[in-house]
Amino acid sequence: VDSTTPLIQSLIIVTIIVKEAELRQVQALRRCCLCASGNVLSRPTLISLYFDCLVRPTMAGARKTVKVGIIGGSGLDDPDILEHRQEHTVKTPFGEPSDVLVSGRIGEVDCVLLARHGRKHSVMPSNVNYRANIWALRELGCTHVIATTACGSLREDISPGHVVILDQFIDRTTKRAQTFHDGGKDSPKGVCHLSAATPFHHGLRKVLIDTVRQLHIPHHEAGTVVTIEGPRFSTRAESCIF
Repeated sequence: VDSTTPLIQSLIIVTIIVKEAELRQVQALRRCCLCASGNVLSRPTLISLYFDCLVRPTMAGARKTVKVGIIGGSGLDDPDILEHRQEHTVKTPFGEPSDVLVSGRIGEVDCVLLARHGRKHSVMPSNVNYRANIWALRELGCTHVIATTACGSLREDISPGHVVILDQFIDRTTKRAQTFHDGGKDSPKGVCHLSAATPFHHGLRKVLIDTVRQLHIPHHEAGTVVTIEGPRFSTRAESCIF
């Protein structure tokens, strides 16, 4: 989905490189953020990393009231991270989102959690209704979206356990709706072209980078994610392209 759409102020994706063996050994929430040493980050550390930083006066020189949409996958989809949880069924012009949305609070921050693949992990990546997911978060008043993805690395210097704050992406998918601006009845009117030269929000990236520095988490302050259609992984020849 176009990250430049005015529906959501900010979209940022945090990539965590993880080991499959370690994923089976830790709880669903914690398995998304493993340190390079193999030590699991505590829940307060996770909260500090992803959310508490958003209420600090670093984005525009003053405190802002934000509501964070969390698109969780491969671990960060556990509703137990939220206090005062409430479920919401949201209908959108683009159909149903992946699952019900769960609102609540993490510390002082209002948040809305959505499991990308459904709470039973039953939705294949090619079948995720990405437009409905973004629309539903907007309907519940989200001002920022943080999405995580657990993936492999094509660079030896990016090791399992490292956090990557992405600044670019390469889209190799073929079956997914790419935009809200498709000329449909619920599309914004008129013909338009949207710049994706800088796809992720600079201010939100800076907050996350400052936070992982303070927490001394192994990280990379820029990176490019390559998304392929799946369910198969790339061939060696395809991987060598990147």
